Amino acid sequence: MSETPVGAHSCVINPRLKDVQAGRSLPGGRYGRMFPGLPPCEVDVESAVALGRAASRMDATLPVVDGSLDNPRIPAGFAVLGQFIAHDITADRSLLAAYALTEDLRNARAPRLDLECVYGDGPVGNPYLYDKSDPDKLLLGANAAGEPVDDLPRNHQGTALVGDPRNDVHLL
Repeated sequence: MSETPVGAHSCVINPRLKDVQAGRSLPGGRYGRMFPGLPPCEVDVESAVALGRAASRMDATLPVVDGSLDNPRIPAGFAVLGQFIAHDITADRSLLAAYALTEDLRNARAPRLDLECVYGDGPVGNPYLYDKSDPDKLLLGANAAGEPVDDLPRNHQGTALVGDPRNDVHLL
């Protein structure tokens, strides 16, 4: 089995090219608990039921607009923004079929917003993401006939060519 070349990018392959070339240690670290010394929360059933009753009085019933259950006061982009941030600061490269203990999981991303999930390793590390005539621009792919906007560039098998394959679930 051949190893994926450094610079190719997805959640389950090799680390960031720019870090390797610069001789830096890889970004990221272990996933873990924020407060490892905090004892587990133990709540008796009676208290949990009482809390649920109190919370239900605070639930606001919003009018259904055009058959939608969405809250019109919350911009739809918040869910996408949250996913975008999560993809930029976290990547678990363990295989889905493999059993792993939580304490053994490693985060392949750095805990900073560096937009690697969009730009990959840049035009040098991931040239297939960029326009050869203008490397400051990411490529756009052609859309299916009748679609109003361009799609992500895709290979002949339909796989999106993006900085993070998890970002091939929505148009933004």
